[in-house]
Amino acid sequence: MSSSRIFRSGCAALVPILLVALTLGFTWPIGTAAAQTELKVAVSTFTGEKVDPINGGFGMHVYTAPIYDYLVTMSRDRKPSPGIAESWSVSAGAKSYTFNIRRGMKWHNGDDVTAEDVANHFKRLEKGTGAFGGVFKKNIASTEVVDSHTIIVHLKNPWPDFIDFLGPGDTSVAAITPKKYIDEVGEEGFRKNPVGSGPWKLIERKTGSYFLYEAVSDHPYRPKPGFDRMRIMLVPEESTRIAMLKRGEAHLADIGFDSAKEIEASGNQVLEIPNSVLVFISFIGTWEERAKTLNVPTQWDNKDVRKALAMAIDREELLEFMALGKGRLASGFPAFPDGLGWDADWDRDNQTPYDPAMAKKLLADSGYPDGFKLRFYTLPISGAQWLPKMAQIVSDYWKKVGIDVELISTEWGAFGPIVYSRPDADLGAVYTFRTTQSSFPIGRMTNYVSGRGKAVVANVPWDDDHAMVAQETDMAKREQMFKDLMHRLKDTYTLIPIMYVNALFGASKGVTNWVPYNGWPSPGLSYEYFKPAG
Repeated sequence: MSSSRIFRSGCAALVPILLVALTLGFTWPIGTAAAQTELKVAVSTFTGEKVDPINGGFGMHVYTAPIYDYLVTMSRDRKPSPGIAESWSVSAGAKSYTFNIRRGMKWHNGDDVTAEDVANHFKRLEKGTGAFGGVFKKNIASTEVVDSHTIIVHLKNPWPDFIDFLGPGDTSVAAITPKKYIDEVGEEGFRKNPVGSGPWKLIERKTGSYFLYEAVSDHPYRPKPGFDRMRIMLVPEESTRIAMLKRGEAHLADIGFDSAKEIEASGNQVLEIPNSVLVFISFIGTWEERAKTLNVPTQWDNKDVRKALAMAIDREELLEFMALGKGRLASGFPAFPDGLGWDADWDRDNQTPYDPAMAKKLLADSGYPDGFKLRFYTLPISGAQWLPKMAQIVSDYWKKVGIDVELISTEWGAFGPIVYSRPDADLGAVYTFRTTQSSFPIGRMTNYVSGRGKAVVANVPWDDDHAMVAQETDMAKREQMFKDLMHRLKDTYTLIPIMYVNALFGASKGVTNWVPYNGWPSPGLSYEYFKPAG
């Protein structure tokens, strides 16, 4: 028999074997790729859905932290840690910082990450609209690119919080963006198709629906993701997110405290980020002269009116009902227990009592015996997606003392411009919010003491004192100055601190290796650590 006939005969014999193998779903170990794994995350809000860090608002790191990197990042215990800059040094007068950029680091399009990118990002921040972006413009005098991997940032005055502001915070404004790519595609082109340097590359997005990422295998300092892909989905309804967890359609979802038991009972996981959330209520446009001219109801510059609203809230009941007792009453803003500037006496001496009768009296004595109308904004945010539910309960408390509350549920994309521009109709409004544990709590006051958000403290000496604390480089002296400032603030009722709690997330049985960043209420830097279970 010829060799060609033997070959044809052998092929014919293999055909039925191949058909059986394909029918049974066999896979061949050589020359085929393994099925891709995909981490699925369901979140309550996209907080405005801005992908350009310079324009982003609070909570955007839920979907931007995977894409971008910071000049200086943070360790899991909130300490400054090398990021795009592998090292840095500070001048003798603490007004110049020299950063050494990692060599060989790449943008997702293959371009090198350079000092020019860093300098250009600081320049872009000057025209950005993101929260805290103005802080950089206020404090940075100039940048000096020494070479492709060295940059010096010159400050107008000493700014001890500078390194902390460069890392992940409540926003992503300091996440570095690529100069060359933006020059090529334009600002709008970048916002449509953003390019970063993080361990996840954005490959697809559908507005109002999802972000789809692909893992990057060779990041220089962040771990290679445990999944091949990741999909972050917008799912506003908590009941739907929980159902998706149970069905295995989502691996991770933000949840409220009252859902924790249900998730655990279903055999799934409840994950926590310790020391991460301070919930408070804030007043919009406090002490603005425009408010008096417009005759805005309540005149927030009347301390007794603000105190009345604080005393009308049963915070102990809120803590028990909203957080199932898993937390503690808040007694100061923006300090966290055992953090920088914390005073242990606050737990004993700085608790606002629940006293609706006194609240009514204070309102009557202030000229509002029948109460007044009040616009009350609330929005979900990473780590505290349950804020709208809490706001409903607070509204009921206020109604009992005569306040006619108009509760307005919104999201950051719509709310950010309101709190920053303060339209006439909203000068007498209030809103729920949360802040994070921070290694620079005095920096958290930037938007609350005469910053772009609102003027919370009326007198100029306070602004001067705040500036002195913000520039003090002796940390022991600075901490005492901060405590003194907080003691002066506690009786002004400029904010109503509610409670300290942990951020909660539900996770399916299909994932393992939860690595939280303590004090930061976002899983944004934790996604890459997750691994498929089993």
